[in-house]
Amino acid sequence: MSPVSPHSEDISPCNPAAACSDDALPDRQAAGGAAAHRAITALRQGEAKYRLLVEHIPAITYIAAWDAESSTLYTSPQIESMLGFSPAEWMADPTRWLTQIHSEDRAFVLDELAHLRAGGAPRPCEYRMLTRDGRVRWFRDETAILRGEDGRPLYLYGVMLDITERVQMEIELKNARQHLAQAQETRRLELAQVLDDAVVCYLTALCDRLGQIRSATGEAAKAHMPTLAAIVSELDKLEHETLVAITTLRERVAELCSTTCAAPHLTARELAVLRLIALGKNNREIAQVLGISVKTIEKHVGKLYAKLGVDSRAEAVVWAAREGLI
Repeated sequence: MSPVSPHSEDISPCNPAAACSDDALPDRQAAGGAAAHRAITALRQGEAKYRLLVEHIPAITYIAAWDAESSTLYTSPQIESMLGFSPAEWMADPTRWLTQIHSEDRAFVLDELAHLRAGGAPRPCEYRMLTRDGRVRWFRDETAILRGEDGRPLYLYGVMLDITERVQMEIELKNARQHLAQAQETRRLELAQVLDDAVVCYLTALCDRLGQIRSATGEAAKAHMPTLAAIVSELDKLEHETLVAITTLRERVAELCSTTCAAPHLTARELAVLRLIALGKNNREIAQVLGISVKTIEKHVGKLYAKLGVDSRAEAVVWAAREGLI
């Protein structure tokens, strides 16, 4: 997550301050001959070991100067296999690191650098970069600050891990979960439709038939026929119980399809009241079926009118028919 400097040929990942060249070291003869030579050899061997390790791990490592541009002092050869640029190409353009960051993530990365310069602690960040041929790769950038003896920041060490496969798996998992949720929602609506179309229609037809039988036998009951009167009473109870079953079932159906209901602004209770109104029931009869007070039903009816924008029971029934609720 850092830019590059063209002056990095002599910078190593284990000694960014200076390269281990004869020019940068005291004259060996003046320093004591053999002892100084052994020290230099040991230092170079140690550097070679660390370089071998750094340049063979499956990640891009870099060292950036603690300056306003975060100039890169070193970048490992893995940048070529991961992004398609040789280290020399990458370091030849001081702004390439910024241009290769995905445009949607660029501000985020710059904010992270500003956070570090303001004294914030390093924190892992994940962002996208573009390869030479325009492909998108995801990276997790882990950084550490090297400080001098006085505590001031000197260099920013970083390791960039390619996490593209992990991110793709996360995206596929998210899509699979969404597909499963959609399938479950579709199945739930299918079940609600079956219940509403088949069972409720059957119970409604049965209730209508019971009402017709009760009406027919009611006339005979007026002729003082106790047996028929008892039958009428039983039919009344059966009709009431059937209405209760219809209402309960429809409330359950409304709960099943509540997320995509044709009338999402109506509660399950308001839908039940609306459907009973459509069956021609008055407030007292609706209260009996639902087991609540007439006053409560009147409140539900008032809310129905307000939500549907209607002024009468007839208009409410027309609205319900138009929406397929009855």
